[in-house]
Amino acid sequence: MTFGEWVRRKREEAGLSINQLAKRSGLSEKYIRLLERGERHPKVETLRKLARGLGVPFEEVASAAGLEIKKVEKVPVVPWDWIRKGLEVRGEAFGVADHVPEGWDWVEVIPTSQRAFALRVPDDSMEPEFAEGDIVVVDPMRKPVPGCFVVVRRGEEAVLRQFHVCGEKRFLCALNPRYPGTEMTGDHEIIGVVCQKIKKY
Repeated sequence: MTFGEWVRRKREEAGLSINQLAKRSGLSEKYIRLLERGERHPKVETLRKLARGLGVPFEEVASAAGLEIKKVEKVPVVPWDWIRKGLEVRGEAFGVADHVPEGWDWVEVIPTSQRAFALRVPDDSMEPEFAEGDIVVVDPMRKPVPGCFVVVRRGEEAVLRQFHVCGEKRFLCALNPRYPGTEMTGDHEIIGVVCQKIKKY
């Protein structure tokens, strides 16, 4: 089975149309069609987007694409209060485990930027993609693109939301319809972009 065939099978198993996968992954419909026909060779970043869109671990997508992943690194699981208060996350001191505040956990992740950190999903606002208790890895160095998931702070409030753009306006959307969406204003600060998910079972 080619990688394109694997993508098509996983998409169909998830009950997704190409349009739906495009919206969930941030990839274009044209690119997904070419990929499924075997006319594209995706880079690692594209594989991460596919994993997010298909709702499967990145390692599974990477393996299907023939990408061998051996190296892992650890990042700290940061308390949400740390984000809400606007405290520094993974500055120079946080590059060494001994300097991380006592009581913080560490999780193994696929290597990303040196400033990456993890957060536990605090509620059900992002279900079904992220369940309460799941761990997301956040990269402050990555630029947000429409459809990606971001951690955003406004005042002393911090949330995990999906980022959307419509014309000149930017929006933060929850996946759970019980939670309202929000138009971004000048006092919203994107802390980082979600690049990995560690599923809770």
